[in-house]
Amino acid sequence: MHAEQGMYAFVVQKHIDHCVNGDFNGGKYNSDDVYKDLPDGGRVYAYYYYNQEESAGIDNPTFNTKAIRFNIDYYTVMNFIVNKDGIITRRKYLQFY
Repeated sequence: MHAEQGMYAFVVQKHIDHCVNGDFNGGKYNSDDVYKDLPDGGRVYAYYYYNQEESAGIDNPTFNTKAIRFNIDYYTVMNFIVNKDGIITRRKYLQFY
């Protein structure tokens, strides 16, 4: 499984939107990062995205303010299912907070 650490939440949401809309279905996909070989010759590629560190506020010594840092913890697993010809037939995702 290929990890994308520290991926911004809006980028992951964009991938989820493409998944839900079926935007990549029918497209060609090829990678050396195979998660699972299927009995019919197809393959599953899996990626996961997690953890985003955010900053809020302003560092300003004049006004005695400091930005605060906080983590948004999430895990999103994306699967690309391709047939034996490398054509994407399905994408699935699961998200945990």
